[in-house]
Amino acid sequence: MTKIRSPRKKKALPPVSLGGVSVEEGLPYPIVHYPNHYGAFFAFSKKEGAEPFLCDCSRSAFENLIKLNKQFRSQRNSNPLRETVVDSFNAPDMLAKISLDMGGEVNIQNFSFKPKLCHRCNLTSPTQRFCHEMYGGQFKQSYGWYIQQAYLRLGISTTSLDYLEDVCPEEYKTLIQEIEHAQLKYQEVHEQSNDLIYGSNREDLTKNEVTYCHVVKQELAESLLKLRKEHQKLRTQLKNKIENITRQEFGFKKVGEGWVSETLLYQIIARMFPDLEIIRHHRPDWLEGLELDIYIPSLQLGIEYQGQQHYQPISIWGGKSALIALQERDDRKRKLCKALDITLMEVDFTEPLTNEHIDNRLKELKIL
Repeated sequence: MTKIRSPRKKKALPPVSLGGVSVEEGLPYPIVHYPNHYGAFFAFSKKEGAEPFLCDCSRSAFENLIKLNKQFRSQRNSNPLRETVVDSFNAPDMLAKISLDMGGEVNIQNFSFKPKLCHRCNLTSPTQRFCHEMYGGQFKQSYGWYIQQAYLRLGISTTSLDYLEDVCPEEYKTLIQEIEHAQLKYQEVHEQSNDLIYGSNREDLTKNEVTYCHVVKQELAESLLKLRKEHQKLRTQLKNKIENITRQEFGFKKVGEGWVSETLLYQIIARMFPDLEIIRHHRPDWLEGLELDIYIPSLQLGIEYQGQQHYQPISIWGGKSALIALQERDDRKRKLCKALDITLMEVDFTEPLTNEHIDNRLKELKIL
């Protein structure tokens, strides 16, 4: 009988970035200045106190941020760094301060750029997370800043549906207009339901009588729910289209196509062993029809990423019967690897997919 295995003791995930500075050795300029929460742009310095540079690949997005904020910005925040043209919502504070000093005359020439500085150009991951796991999947947590840049590169605001008429592609303009139309229709029906709920059009209710949402007629409630779903569907369509641009830039499958965590793990391994042959989805004869997610022949090292379905029954993966069959295959894979002196490193869903953690795991196995 296959022995039931548990995931490794859960490790702390990288912190969610709220701004500040981080040292990231895998980059040409390792001093990384993070934007504030849900921002878009990083700045990079060669050493502490040195001049900050933006990566050249973000130039068009950064220029569009300046145009969008000049065209659509409204002064609603008491923090001047949040209201300046290059705002501290999208950019690190040090860049917002440059913008504040320049006032309304700020333009892209006030900022310095260098090629191939960023995580995207160097195919590496930030050491902090864009958001908490409650608010985004593995890809968004790791690369959310670059999704925000994709919005801006298309001339679309990251905080509203505003867009630059001369930059935004027609297909995105059309989708945004459909979202706005769906939103207006929803608001119209929502106002009708509010009139019924709160009694302004009901002669049978006294002025101070308490009312509840269940007094709305079923057909109106169903219409409201349908319009809300249509609006949310269009919003999700826009979000996924833009996230897919970023996923492809980093070498990931599109939304809904899977393998995000496995691809992150592969990229970490590829950076650690740049001169070695690394095979993905390796299915050699000696594995008898089974597969290794990652295999490095010269090190005789196999690496498996194991999601929750390897440890507990999940309905979309086939439930309990599928779990038992999967664990039996995992056990057979371990035995086949052991018989041929293949080191098998299993990375489970609780482990942080960071350079530091994977480096430590390889050291535990005496690979490094």
